[in-house]
Amino acid sequence: MGLFSSSSRSSNTTNNDIDNYNLQGTNAQTVVAGNNNTITNTDYGAIVGALDLVSQSVGSNQLVSLAAMEQSADLAEVGMAYVGEAWKDSSTLAVDTAKNAANMIDEISRNNSDRVEHMATAVATDGQNLIAENGLNFQTKMAENSRQFMYVIGGVSCVAVLGMALLAKGAK
Repeated sequence: MGLFSSSSRSSNTTNNDIDNYNLQGTNAQTVVAGNNNTITNTDYGAIVGALDLVSQSVGSNQLVSLAAMEQSADLAEVGMAYVGEAWKDSSTLAVDTAKNAANMIDEISRNNSDRVEHMATAVATDGQNLIAENGLNFQTKMAENSRQFMYVIGGVSCVAVLGMALLAKGAK
């Protein structure tokens, strides 16, 4: 080999020993291979915090529910007071209206009974009472109209005479 020749050789060997364990029935337990291992499982207070949150929520919901029921009872009481007052007023109005209707029917019945009596008399006298009443009414009205006519004629005559007197006096 020559002056400057060299040769080297190296080798590495790695051994990986793998043990495969088939664990059954551990029920979500932690398994660690080795000696003197300590394992602490914790939820860092999540369960206790969740229970506190649920307890506070139930308390808040209870307060809100009680307040809502109290308000509902108050509203129902006010509503019933208004309904009672409206019922009383409408009942009074109905009674008053019925009384007014009864009075009106009574008055109309009395007026109609006078007319029926008048018609019965007319039928019984063959209408003579109507002729006599109308004749009397006609004479009374004519007398009243004649009197009124005379007053008008007298008034107009007086005004005419006074007017002529004033004209005659003014012409002198």
